[in-house]
Amino acid sequence: MQNLTQISRRLARALAAAGAVALAGLLLPACGSGPVAVTEPMLPSDPPDDFALAVTIFAPEVDADAISALPRSVRPARYVVEPDGVLRAAIGPGADADVFPAQTRRLTDRQRAQLWRLVRDQGLLATNHPARIATDRTYLSSPDRRAVLVEIAGAEQRRYLELYADDRASDPAVAVALTDRLAELAWLRN
Repeated sequence: MQNLTQISRRLARALAAAGAVALAGLLLPACGSGPVAVTEPMLPSDPPDDFALAVTIFAPEVDADAISALPRSVRPARYVVEPDGVLRAAIGPGADADVFPAQTRRLTDRQRAQLWRLVRDQGLLATNHPARIATDRTYLSSPDRRAVLVEIAGAEQRRYLELYADDRASDPAVAVALTDRLAELAWLRN
């Protein structure tokens, strides 16, 4: 009888240990220290009422002939799109983030929505975008690169990104797509 009691206790301990191991195996993935994927909220296809965009293209060229020979997408410029659809543009080496350009035209709702979708579809609104910077207040462009400073406002949020439109950029097509569309809307010829 005593042997039966000892066997029962051993069996109970073995079952408890096996249950603990199984439970730990189920819970460990939930407690892991690995990266947790953050899902971006679904962004609407239409721009929020407060959608605004400011894009500044810094280029190392300062000679007027060299600048005019560049594709319009990488010429030094400052574009500002206001929530009411007003597009402001300044072109040339003096156009920097401190310039507030004169009004160039008023965009249609359709054109404003296309810009919003371009920004959204290029992933520029992602909270973890690798080009995201804290602010444009202390921004200094690299003197030997075509840098594109982007400020996006919408849905009561503001984001700043530093993109590059040169051969050293990881994905220059993102910057070029945005800047070329703005240049086209500002009636710049290529």
